[in-house]
Amino acid sequence: MNMYLQVISTRQMETEDGTLYLDMKCGNLMQQRISRIQTDHQAVEIARLIKQYITIDQKTRGMSLESTIPESRSASRSEKY
Repeated sequence: MNMYLQVISTRQMETEDGTLYLDMKCGNLMQQRISRIQTDHQAVEIARLIKQYITIDQKTRGMSLESTIPESRSASRSEKY
């Protein structure tokens, strides 16, 4: 199964030195993992493209995005650490 069909949420983070990361929580209720991607400035765009891919894939399968994958609450939020 494609891991992007199992994305639970995304979160953008920026460190004090300006390094940007995109965290993706993938899995289900029993198993979850977080993948961290370091980006220059593309974290927002990557999160948007992942959501768009999932939405298109589910529409072609006749599934509803709202019923299977919760809306990413942090896809447009950037946190500083």
